[in-house]
Amino acid sequence: NPGRLEVFGGLVVAGTSDAKVVLHNVTVTSTGETTGATGALEIRHALITGGGIQAYDGGLQLSDSRLENSGDLLLQSPVADCEIARNVFFGTGGIYISGLNEPTVHVTNNYFENLSTMYALEVIGTYGVGSVLARHNSFIDSGVKVSRSDSQLDARENYWGPAGPESLIQDVNDDLELAAVPYDPVLTEPHPDTPTP
Repeated sequence: NPGRLEVFGGLVVAGTSDAKVVLHNVTVTSTGETTGATGALEIRHALITGGGIQAYDGGLQLSDSRLENSGDLLLQSPVADCEIARNVFFGTGGIYISGLNEPTVHVTNNYFENLSTMYALEVIGTYGVGSVLARHNSFIDSGVKVSRSDSQLDARENYWGPAGPESLIQDVNDDLELAAVPYDPVLTEPHPDTPTP
């Protein structure tokens, strides 16, 4: 399909810090649903403009990349631990994680600003022992949200910009039907390993 790269199995997109791979107006979709295989998507040192990333029934490793004016990043029913690390999200949609059972999703040292959605990170549901650990991120003007009472999101040790965590987190303090999101201690300035635009 024009503007869509569908992966049934594994795909590695690897640039370097000096020569990033450019994905322009391409939605990368990884799935194991129709083939029974585990979809594994690894993207590092990329410039992603437009398009988006959708990882279903597999795994995702996204690191050292810049995403601009792209759609949401969807991570649904991962079967292995996932990592989203050291990326800049500028003018993009948010990260949506759902159907998390056993794996852990690490969201670490990312920079979020000027997003097209209210929340940079939304956890829609976790089951069993699965969880989302968000550490050392810079949430400049978009925060985090849990959408159900069984959503497991640990958001400690992040920088919350001038607004502070209370105004950027939606959890049980806003709606008794939602889970609590631990966020203390907070960083008073961006973590030195987190990129900036």
